[in-house]
Amino acid sequence: MQIWNGFQRGINLGGWLSQCDHTDRHYDTFITENDIAHIASWGMDHVRVPIDYELIEAQGSIERESGYARIACCLRWCKKHNLNVVLVLHKTYGYNPESAYASSDFFENPALQARFISLWNQLAKRFQSYSDILAFELLDQVLEKEHPNRWNRVVAKTIDAIRGICPAVPIVVSGIRNDRAASIPLLQLPADECTASTATNPWCSPTRVQTGSEAHPRRSTSPIRTRLTSTGDCRQRLARRSPNR
Repeated sequence: MQIWNGFQRGINLGGWLSQCDHTDRHYDTFITENDIAHIASWGMDHVRVPIDYELIEAQGSIERESGYARIACCLRWCKKHNLNVVLVLHKTYGYNPESAYASSDFFENPALQARFISLWNQLAKRFQSYSDILAFELLDQVLEKEHPNRWNRVVAKTIDAIRGICPAVPIVVSGIRNDRAASIPLLQLPADECTASTATNPWCSPTRVQTGSEAHPRRSTSPIRTRLTSTGDCRQRLARRSPNR
């Protein structure tokens, strides 16, 4: 079993670009470059950055350039301070992990799924130049409870879209039932050494869960998220991601 170097000790930046008041005032003040520098000084090697679709999409799937600029700014700060980044879509159009009722159509609606895949296609295109520090987490807190194949089909199409642009960027996939570890065996991940599953438990120490090709440690998801999930020998650059401190 190999260790995912560069993604061992991390902090989740939820509340900045997701689960928030989507205003410039909030974006400008909630997290600044000084915060990123402090995180790096504490010995962290990555940050997890959840985003809501409202950051980068207006009504009618119109792209918000200002939102993409916010993400690019975050990536520049992190690269400057030797931090890797897990970019995760917390909320997409037609899916809100904070409301099972509001998300019920996502796993059955091809139009909503196509918009989700298109969003990841854009993220991959725009930020492929940061592949040396970046990983993608497809969706936070997957609420589907009974039909894993519905999520598996969306995952397969989304990974195909991303791989056409970023063939070796690590991709992290959450299990159904709100990321429960017991749902990991239900995932059908490609035989892709750059793809890993993830599970959430804020109280337990890391355990072993099944990923695309083998069992790996699970990340801890306390407010300070230590990411212990391995993606196998994705590329030699992964071994170089961990900054020298």
